[in-house]
Amino acid sequence: MEGIWWKIKDRVLKGAAVVAERAGELSRIGKVRLDIAKIKRDRGAVLEELGEKIYALDREGALGELGGREDIRKLIDRVKALEDELKIREAELEVLKKGEKASGEAGAP
Repeated sequence: MEGIWWKIKDRVLKGAAVVAERAGELSRIGKVRLDIAKIKRDRGAVLEELGEKIYALDREGALGELGGREDIRKLIDRVKALEDELKIREAELEVLKKGEKASGEAGAP
C-alpha cells in the first residue's frame, strides 16, 4: 500500500515540476510580448513626432523637396482637413456648452 502512495507522490511532484516549468515559460513569453508592445508604442510616438515636425516645416514653407512629393502632400492635406474639421467641432462644442449654461441659469430660482 505504501508503494502506491510513493508512486502517487512521485507523479504529483513530477506534474508540479512540469506545471512550474510551463508557468515560467508562459511568464517569459508574456514579458517578451509586453516588451514588444512597448517598443511598438515607442515607435509610434517617434513616428508621430516625426510627422509633426514635417508638418510644421510645411506650414513654415521650409519643407523643400519633400513638399512636392505627392504622397507627402496628400498626407499634409489630410491633416489640414482634419484640423479644419476639429475647429468646426470645437466651435460647435462651445456653442452647446453656452446653451447648456444658459438653460441651466434659466431654470435656477
